[in-house]
Amino acid sequence: MLNCEISNCLGAGILVLNDLELPQELLLYMKGCTIQHCDFAGAEAREHGNMFLEDCDISNNKQGILVHDNASNVIISRCNIFNNHLEGILGAENYLHNNTTRLMIDNCSVHNNKLGVSLAYLRSITVQNSQVFSNRSWGIFLSWTFQG
Repeated sequence: MLNCEISNCLGAGILVLNDLELPQELLLYMKGCTIQHCDFAGAEAREHGNMFLEDCDISNNKQGILVHDNASNVIISRCNIFNNHLEGILGAENYLHNNTTRLMIDNCSVHNNKLGVSLAYLRSITVQNSQVFSNRSWGIFLSWTFQG
């Protein structure tokens, strides 16, 4: 998807998943898109979904980007993620450590959200060349709590 606008959705702006559970190449590539004013996440990956967001503006959603612990590969590059009601980027919220999700955030700006980036419980995370600033709570939240 190139230079698209997705807005005013009652659910997520875009949801990518792969019900077949088979390894697949990229399922969703978005470049130069705007995702705004969605009642759930602007972009969401789950159930082995692969997603590559590049040069996108994601704003004024419940969450900017939601990466479930059962997503596959999520790459967020040169995106501006701002003014979302909760997290700019939220990863894996069901408290399981044995996930295979891989998340890369590269050269992004995450600002003016309630919480910038919440990466609790993801095992494979890369954040590089990015700016996280002016969020109302934590800039980056990372937690690794083991319960045996």
